[in-house]
Amino acid sequence: MDPTKAALFRFHMLGYFLVSLLLIGAGLMLGASGPDDAIVWTLLGFLKYALLCLILGGVGVWRAKESASRLFLMWLVVLPIDYGLFVIMVIVTRA
Repeated sequence: MDPTKAALFRFHMLGYFLVSLLLIGAGLMLGASGPDDAIVWTLLGFLKYALLCLILGGVGVWRAKESASRLFLMWLVVLPIDYGLFVIMVIVTRA
């Protein structure tokens, strides 16, 4: 693998990790603050869009030819998974 592709790969992997940590931490903080039931139901309502994004990202990664395109489309897979973890953290840590 050439150095440019390796740097691009490392950059995206670091981004995936940092965004995951950010959303998990935000879920813990929101859950600890005791959100209203309406807020939690709204968050759960957005899960259908996250599922759609996950499906589109999976198809995009599967159909992409270049590694740079795959790394970019992988965000459409990582973000819905992170959003699901965010919602789980809010529900688990609700006061």
